Amino acid sequence: MNSEALASLVGKLEILARERPNRYKIQVAILAFLGYAYILLVLVALAIPIALLIALIIYGRVINAAIVKFILVLSIPVFLILRSLWDTLTMKFPRPKGLELSRAETPRLFEAIDRVKVSLRCPPVDRVLLTGDYNAAIVQIPRLGLLGWEENYLLIGLPLLQSLTVREFTSVLAHEFGHLSGNHGRFQGWIYRLRRTWALLFDRMAGGRGQGSNALFERFFAWYIPFFSAYSFVLARADEYEADRCAVSIAGRDATTSALIEVNVRSRRADNDFWKPLYQRVIEEADPPRQPFTDLGNFLRTEIPPERARELLEQALALPTDLADTHPCLSDRLRAIGCNLETIPTFLFPTGENAADYLLGDFLPSSIERLNEDWQTAISFRWKEEHARSREVLRRLEELDRQSAYRTLLIEEAWERASLTGQIRGDESALPLLRSLLQRDPGHVGANFLLGQILLSRGDVTGIEYLESAMAKNPAIVIEGCQILANFFYERGNMDEVHRYRERAEIHYGALQRANAERANVTANDRFLPHDLSIETVNALCRQLSTHPEIRAAYLVRKAVETFPEMPFYVLGIVRHRGAFEWNGGAPDIGLVKRLAETLQCPGQTWIVLLNSSNRRLARSLRDVNNSAIYS
Repeated sequence: MNSEALASLVGKLEILARERPNRYKIQVAILAFLGYAYILLVLVALAIPIALLIALIIYGRVINAAIVKFILVLSIPVFLILRSLWDTLTMKFPRPKGLELSRAETPRLFEAIDRVKVSLRCPPVDRVLLTGDYNAAIVQIPRLGLLGWEENYLLIGLPLLQSLTVREFTSVLAHEFGHLSGNHGRFQGWIYRLRRTWALLFDRMAGGRGQGSNALFERFFAWYIPFFSAYSFVLARADEYEADRCAVSIAGRDATTSALIEVNVRSRRADNDFWKPLYQRVIEEADPPRQPFTDLGNFLRTEIPPERARELLEQALALPTDLADTHPCLSDRLRAIGCNLETIPTFLFPTGENAADYLLGDFLPSSIERLNEDWQTAISFRWKEEHARSREVLRRLEELDRQSAYRTLLIEEAWERASLTGQIRGDESALPLLRSLLQRDPGHVGANFLLGQILLSRGDVTGIEYLESAMAKNPAIVIEGCQILANFFYERGNMDEVHRYRERAEIHYGALQRANAERANVTANDRFLPHDLSIETVNALCRQLSTHPEIRAAYLVRKAVETFPEMPFYVLGIVRHRGAFEWNGGAPDIGLVKRLAETLQCPGQTWIVLLNSSNRRLARSLRDVNNSAIYS
């Protein structure tokens, strides 16, 4: 379901839910039962032939070779389908990861959890996990797949605890428990859990981990799960507002307002001002930092400079509510709990004891150390790999810098230098190099794209022109460019432009699929054109071919394509010296094509094919094109 269809459906359902709420809920319930009805239908369809087979064996009392053969032939697919169905019903979902907390280690935390849970009449929490994320969540994992029996995990991010007061954290806790609250209503709670379960199932199948179940259920679930999620979207968003009301009822309006602002502002600051500089240290340091969460805790305890706080708060308040997420935006959530945005101070500084200190107590130092160790273990290998790559990049950049001192770099060398400078020394250092390159080659795709991206990240709208210029010349980067532009306008609350670029990306994605289909094969029925390449390019290709003595001749043409004809698709036909394997597609033919694909520097997108007895018509088609014979 594309964004335009989703927006239209959600808009209609919002009106229906507002004007006729009971009818909307009935429709959601019917759609929810449809998923289980499909599974039941499959079960009945499988039970009938199985019952007939059993009856044939028991009451027929006539067993001959034909009956036995029929039973075997029918039993094999029935067994496979039953196993597929069982795999789907009992599919194991990944458990959340984190440091498990116990009541004995953190009694105050569990007391706070118990108070909120009892007040909101929530089911028990099976496990409480401390994570390194700036977030809190309740995750339900069905023990029996679609049959249910959920196991409840409460995930608490240590950075979140270190940013809030106890009262503010209680508000966050109440919001999460609000989704499971008895105050929420049984129907809303069931739909909320069902949405999560279907989403988990869809992710498993999309990732190819559903094993045999994919063949039986993938097509239905690929339609049903996104449609059910879209149809219940209005209810899910209403759940978020209801969860905020639960937070107000438990912690009060002031604490809930303060918590919402704190989380949005401090999480943004942590991402931009702590984690981003930390990961940039990979260029100079061979080993990852030893105590990132210790340093992060100290960072979060510092007061935010007023100007930075104002900037971050304005960014958070500017974000609009979007269909990409059931969570409303910050400004809508604040209005819904009765907060006047005009009276919000620039920043609400904490006025109580830090929640991490109070709720974790003596367990806090060891938990920080455990998170440090887990982070190091998880990132160590990738960090060392990235450090080695960065050192190679730095050496290449220094070489280009030296060469630029005594000669004018070629266009592609200048682009390489500008690109590597951005990676190693930052965007500000890359800007003058990119502008200089575009003075020499205004149409350079990479330079236009990177410069536009950098300018937009600084809030400079002139970056739009550069991105549009790059996308006009290279269809392969249109989707990424549209995503960047949609995010830029989203952060500024311009939803008309957001929808326009998202719709453009979806249309372009369809065009890319058609282009890939056109380029997925080459046959004698295709229409071929002269290759239109320069003599220098052809000569360079021939020099590469000459290093393969088994090649007798080569033909190069261009396949006529309808989608993105500005992106040429070449066909390189190879004729081997006649030998034992030339005419039967033997191993040497396959090996030669593989070596050529790995070693040849071909122009654009090139399809390499061996011309032998199995494709004589294709060979004739290539030879008939003017100037196609490039090597012999």
